[in-house]
Amino acid sequence: METATYQDSQTVATKKQKQIVVAVAAVVDGKGNVLLTRRNQPELLEAHNKWEMPGGKVEFNEAPDVTAAREVFEETGYQVRIDPTRVSVKAMVWEFAERDIHTILIAYRATVIGGELKIQGGAVSDARWWPIDQIPVPHMLPLDDEFVLELARN
Repeated sequence: METATYQDSQTVATKKQKQIVVAVAAVVDGKGNVLLTRRNQPELLEAHNKWEMPGGKVEFNEAPDVTAAREVFEETGYQVRIDPTRVSVKAMVWEFAERDIHTILIAYRATVIGGELKIQGGAVSDARWWPIDQIPVPHMLPLDDEFVLELARN
């Protein structure tokens, strides 16, 4: 387990900076599979057609676990139960030419309790169940593979 540390430093921003909080769900089926969605975002080549866990930005005054459940439903048609005892938090900075985005990711383990797989379009072009030991790591967004391996296994 890593220990969090703090180091005081002064950084001079040379381009725009933004911070977002994203909640995602490692949706498992009890048979060793995890649900992944394929992002449809051609304007962001670094993420377009990459596999990821369903999820999205936490809206103002919304609890992250509610965000994760809402996003799973919006992206896949599944209703899920979020396990508040199985959660992981990670952070990363996406560096782009015009701006840097500091993303705080909150991931929960979840199980399907209703609905059926139905792609709504928009930001998701595909969704499918993957055996946990066969997730497409080279074709996934950063950190999502780590979350899956951490939260989806029993």
